[in-house]
Amino acid sequence: MAPTSSGTASPPKPTLGAEHKRLAMFVGDWNVAGRQVESRVGPAAEIAGTERFEWLAGGFFLIHHFDCRVGRDQAACIEVTGYDPATRSYPMHTYYNNGQSAEWQMTEQDDTWVITGEWPMEGGAAQVRCTVEFGDAGNTRTGKWESSSDGAGWETFWEVRATRA
Repeated sequence: MAPTSSGTASPPKPTLGAEHKRLAMFVGDWNVAGRQVESRVGPAAEIAGTERFEWLAGGFFLIHHFDCRVGRDQAACIEVTGYDPATRSYPMHTYYNNGQSAEWQMTEQDDTWVITGEWPMEGGAAQVRCTVEFGDAGNTRTGKWESSSDGAGWETFWEVRATRA
């Protein structure tokens, strides 16, 4: 590491790699439709809206804008995703329109992406995972969101499908 003017070593400069470029499959505008299944998350409801994924200048971070309705309620967030070579995963920092925020981890294997983390729910925090798969030559994307209070039994609470706009 090179010393800075204060005499301390500066961290090594990050380099773009193939892992960053794997996120390119998300980039673009998407139309979202799906359903919320009655669960601890809330009552059954239709989900409809839009998403946009774009690169932050430099190509190290993917910015995600989500703007949908779940029934009559607005659900919106902005999310920043990067790559962590130490964990070989994609940390995600999400900020929601209701004032909450969350940190998630995303991994990828054989074109299947899995997002994991915790979410506060009625009755206590739950483990959450979402399995994302692309189809139709990358023009469709499905997401199945599930929660578990014990990490063993998983309950689906969202099923969504996104198509390129």
